Amino acid sequence: MQYNFIQNMEFTQNILSQALEDEEKKGIPNPYGWDCYSAIGRLSRYVFSARFKNTAKTKTALRNFLRKTSEVAAESGVSVHTVRSVRSQISNQLYSIFGSDVFERILSDTDLPALIARIDVLENGYLNVERVLPSYIIESLEELDGGDAVNYSIDELMSEIAFLRNHTTVKLREELEVLDKDRLSFIYSVFLRNGEDRLKMQLLQLVLGWE
Repeated sequence: MQYNFIQNMEFTQNILSQALEDEEKKGIPNPYGWDCYSAIGRLSRYVFSARFKNTAKTKTALRNFLRKTSEVAAESGVSVHTVRSVRSQISNQLYSIFGSDVFERILSDTDLPALIARIDVLENGYLNVERVLPSYIIESLEELDGGDAVNYSIDELMSEIAFLRNHTTVKLREELEVLDKDRLSFIYSVFLRNGEDRLKMQLLQLVLGWE
């Protein structure tokens, strides 16, 4: 039988925990980065908060998800089939939200900033767009009149959506992750220098495309 979402989540957490333990006790290098631990932690908290379906039945099922089906059925006074059905519904709903490959993504550290951003939006709602778009984008959009006189369909907005998608905080973080942190730190320290430092001016000209 295919593992359900909760079982896969627990299995993933165990793998990550074991890697930490092996590193601390045996000195074995931990192959997993911080984003892996952040993602599984945020995912677990979101799932067990039942925010995706905030009902008493869901909360009860989540509390008992890892117990034997027969025990939960006997304790609740329902059939084993009912318990299995509720678990299956919850598992399917979670997979529909996060994708069938969510745990493979976590363990392979693939596109995790996007996953963490999705959990953040699910937890906090869609009201705060500043969580997704950088401040300079927001400021640029605020300077426009809002297009109150015209309504557009999604199909008409694809070019603009593509631009914004490539400039989200998630996308910027992904691009930063593949760069050398020491070199980035050096550039940052140069930018903070006072005066017209020659290296600072050279870097600024290159960054601004004024070569």
